[in-house]
Amino acid sequence: MNSESIIRARVRNEPEMLMRVVGTMRRRGFRMKKVLMEEGSIPDEAFLSITLADEENDFKRAKTYLNRLVDFNVLEY
Repeated sequence: MNSESIIRARVRNEPEMLMRVVGTMRRRGFRMKKVLMEEGSIPDEAFLSITLADEENDFKRAKTYLNRLVDFNVLEY
């Protein structure tokens, strides 16, 4: 069964942050269907949405890895 999960997080508004997140996800073998980074209302803040095309167990692992990143605050999933 194919499911889709979305992780939304508040991050620093820097290209390096997007590269770190995508690099971490790729190295860990997660299948990302969509990655969207939107500028926030506060300077230097952005919102990152990652849509995963994986099973629930993989989603939980992804959330764990991403929470380890500095300046990555998961808001909802």
